[in-house]
Parts: sequence; C-alpha cells; structure tokens
Amino acid sequence: MSLKNRNLSEAGLAALHGLRFLTREKSFLRELSLVFLAFIALAIRVNLFSITLLIISFIILSFEAINTAIERLCDFIHPGIDQNIKAIKDVSASAIFILLIFFFCVFVLWAFSIF
Repeated sequence: MSLKNRNLSEAGLAALHGLRFLTREKSFLRELSLVFLAFIALAIRVNLFSITLLIISFIILSFEAINTAIERLCDFIHPGIDQNIKAIKDVSASAIFILLIFFFCVFVLWAFSIF
C-alpha cells in the first residue's frame, strides 16, 4: 500500500510514532512544560489569558515538531556545515522564539489578572 493512501488508523499510528520520536528531543520536552504551566494557570483561574496560554502552548509544541522535522531534513540533505542550512534552521527556530515571547507576554498579563 502506498504511504499516501493510508487509512485513518495507519495515519494515527504514524503520528504516534512521530510523537514518540519527539519525546526524545530535549526542546520538545522543555516546551511540553509550557503546556503543564498553562493547565496550572487554567486551574488557578479560568479567563481569556489562561485559555490563550493553553492554545499558545499547543501551537508552540506543533511548531517544535515542524522545526524538528526541518532540522532533521536539513541534516539529511546536507550533513556538513553549510551557511544556507544554518540560515534555514535559524529561521525555523525563530518562529518558536516569537511564540515563546508571545507566551511570556500573555503569562505576565495572566499573572496580573489574578491579583
């Protein structure tokens, strides 16, 4: 069977294999802690900020998965040091950094909202 024509259960298993791979990445585990922080914020006080924190934390995890795939693909295509590959990896990582800044800003707003 072609990999493109998989049924839903096979696609789900492939996604779970991908998640298992991601759990070995330090950066993914570090950003997974943001999901737990968002759930704690939600447990303390449900408001727009805590809901936004939860949504952003899952978006960050998704971007981390994409970033990991991009980095692995770049390493596969060009295993050595290359300035173009470095630029691709840096731009990919900057997307996560921008989201982390946004998460921090919303977290500060949430913290001020509970007082």
